[in-house]
Amino acid sequence: MRMLRSFLPVGQGAFYREAFMTDTDKKIHNVVYDCGSTSKNLIISAIDREFRKEDTVDAVFISHFHSDHINGLKHLIEHCNVKNIFFPYLEKKEKGFTKLFCLLEQEDEDVFVILNNMENPEKWGTWGRKLKNSEAGIWFVSTETTETLKSEKKPKEDNGNKVVLSGQDCSSEIFGSELSEIKDVAWEYIPFNFRQEEKIQWIKKILTTFGKEEGVELPEYNDYTSFFKEVKDNKELLKKWKEALNGKDGNTNSMVVFSGSCKNNLTYKLLKCR
Repeated sequence: MRMLRSFLPVGQGAFYREAFMTDTDKKIHNVVYDCGSTSKNLIISAIDREFRKEDTVDAVFISHFHSDHINGLKHLIEHCNVKNIFFPYLEKKEKGFTKLFCLLEQEDEDVFVILNNMENPEKWGTWGRKLKNSEAGIWFVSTETTETLKSEKKPKEDNGNKVVLSGQDCSSEIFGSELSEIKDVAWEYIPFNFRQEEKIQWIKKILTTFGKEEGVELPEYNDYTSFFKEVKDNKELLKKWKEALNGKDGNTNSMVVFSGSCKNNLTYKLLKCR
């Protein structure tokens, strides 16, 4: 078996691919980490270069919801056969903050479509319905870990959504049981979703302080989209918010993924990496 890991040039953004060629089925099995760029043309061109039409992408991991990490997802789904997507799980308040920041930064419209309907891809449009029709898996990586929830180490259902614990190997969910070669070398995909509580409090303090100066009360966590519509013409308030935030990352959650062999002896059935 061979594995090729590629860090693809998309300008400011992120688009990484791992491609496994197995000796048994001679197929290429693909995993993507992040899929976006500040240049929509660059990310679309990179996807078209890397993948042929209807190539299978076994899994996509999205680290967070800035456009330059996710705005190529729509084209990837349209261009390829995506089997699984892993998002960082956002609680209501984290989702509210993320949506407000996206509005302030005038993020790509597709980001809002996903944030507003993360659990229901059929509401994303034709590209989301393609996922639904192919029965692709939509997974959410919890901030809870296999250490904090030792009694529950398998994927679970949360209001109908598939939830994976941070620190839990997802390789069987991605590849199923048929890829014995990947199992033989104990290759694992282990995501970790970090919740940044300090950042949540910092963001709330800034928004509340400058809102009160303009006579605007910050709403509860679940109504930031309609709130923004109310204040979108208050240019003085928006200017103060942007200056105070000073280009800071408004994502309160960020997901990283370990990809590698967990065997003690990495020369066992050596992967030929190039």
